[in-house]
Amino acid sequence: MTEDEHWKCLSQRYGSQLGALDAILRTKGPLVIQSQGSNTLEAALQISRNLYQYFGADCPITESVDTDDTFPSNVISIYQGADKPPETAPRFPVEVDATKGICIRNAVGCQKCYPLTAGVGILFLHPLPMERLRLVLWGSDEEGLRSASRLMPMLTGVGQADFIVTSPECSWKGAAGVMAAGFFDSSWNVSAGSYMK
Repeated sequence: MTEDEHWKCLSQRYGSQLGALDAILRTKGPLVIQSQGSNTLEAALQISRNLYQYFGADCPITESVDTDDTFPSNVISIYQGADKPPETAPRFPVEVDATKGICIRNAVGCQKCYPLTAGVGILFLHPLPMERLRLVLWGSDEEGLRSASRLMPMLTGVGQADFIVTSPECSWKGAAGVMAAGFFDSSWNVSAGSYMK
């Protein structure tokens, strides 16, 4: 049996990647928050404050993170508007596209897209090498980013989906305003039981 972790591929979930959205809190190094400029800094600061208050986690906020094999930490990446998350996993089922919108592809290959209208946001887990995770928070505007960042896991052991697409209706309907939510299976495919409006 080998001790080398490099044989693992990004298309399978391993070890600390398993579990719901709160798996982001299981990290081997300090949790790092990646903020893409001044328009996402407020959300990054709020998440950092909450993580410090609830867990005593001192999370650095940075504009860029090198997530190569030597970087030990999980990452929370925050984007808004034209800034979109990097694609690091091949054929990942969740995509933010400027023309198509937020697209989610299920295990069978059927794709559902949600237009990038005002107040739309998404948060989802994304694999990184060495059993690490990236939690991506993206909003079409400030309201969309705010609704997605409110769903940042602050309690472990609470059932929360691996991806959630929020709408402006979330501000007054709560969970009933969610456009899509669901889990990834062991191969990072959207599970059949996921909800897509």
